[in-house]
Amino acid sequence: ERYLRLDFTPLRILAYANDTPAYPYAIHRGDTLLPQHDTATHSFLIHYPEACDTADIRIHTGEGGRFTLTGILPENDRDGLVYHAVGINGADVPAWLRCRHLPEDLKRIRPDLPIFCIGINHANLPPQKVDPERFKAHYRELIALFKSANPHCALLFVTNNDCLLNLGRRHGKRTNPNTARVAKAFKELAAETGGAVWDQYHIMGGSRSSALWRGKRLMRPDRIHFTAEGYHLIGDILYNAIITDIYKLMEIKENLLVLWHYIESVFSFDPNSPLLFTQFQFWA
Repeated sequence: ERYLRLDFTPLRILAYANDTPAYPYAIHRGDTLLPQHDTATHSFLIHYPEACDTADIRIHTGEGGRFTLTGILPENDRDGLVYHAVGINGADVPAWLRCRHLPEDLKRIRPDLPIFCIGINHANLPPQKVDPERFKAHYRELIALFKSANPHCALLFVTNNDCLLNLGRRHGKRTNPNTARVAKAFKELAAETGGAVWDQYHIMGGSRSSALWRGKRLMRPDRIHFTAEGYHLIGDILYNAIITDIYKLMEIKENLLVLWHYIESVFSFDPNSPLLFTQFQFWA
């Protein structure tokens, strides 16, 4: 935690206002800080005189004014990892595709690793209404928006958690048979796009595992949503999976560097021409 710093100096507010003078402003130590309006990114930038970790943001709307807040980006000039989280309760992929300003917002942050977890609401339907091919088609549109913002971004897909499906009073609740179908669609999307998959469904234990998680108080009574402890556990497992792979990659690169130094010590060659060893190319 000693490496976790949440302070910021400028605070960027992503928002849209109608033609009336509607804008955000901040109260800091009794002073009013007015924003700079960046029309290119549809954002308002508030500069603080010192690093802060708390903001008191207020909205000014004139007569008939309307202000739509879409995001808040604390910014600083330090290197490190920046994590953005977005979500809409009850939303599916088409709901995100209807966000007309999403492409501009994505270009503002240029994500390096989008983690896609939208799928639980697609599976929360009667089985005959779940269409994996349409699910993948909508996801392809969403992926295209991210690739447009950063063509080199990596993709990580998180499969749905095991859950219950409510079929109404007549049929009641039962283990959701759509979860495995949506998980399969995620894996197909990953294979198609060169992405990675974190298989939350099977990590939980697969079909009917939500009952076990509920018994450990890691899921809520609806057996769809997790408790706070459950979400923390899921987050820790996902984090450890990502970090483990990063360390593996670093180890591979280190071994390749050792191999490269060995090759340099053994061979003399024109540094402008590659040496070919089976499927690998080495340049000076």
